[in-house]
Amino acid sequence: MEAQYYALLPAHVRYSKNLSATEKLLYAEFASMADVKGCCSPTNKQIGDALGVKVRKVSASITALENAGFIKTFNDEYGSRYIKIAL
Repeated sequence: MEAQYYALLPAHVRYSKNLSATEKLLYAEFASMADVKGCCSPTNKQIGDALGVKVRKVSASITALENAGFIKTFNDEYGSRYIKIAL
């Protein structure tokens, strides 16, 4: 099934010199999946499959986005990982 939504990329992410194009695309993907609180919980495999990148690249990109302050990751009480978009 093809996705039926848009992915927006804010200027502060789009023009960041510290992120690769893949990392920027990943941010846009997370933002498009986020709920009203700015959170989403896709697996690295789901993201990799959707964007055509390896799981290792997804993991590295998540780390880069978090280190740059654009996202935060956390686990809920059941151990599920969530990604929160830092607005």
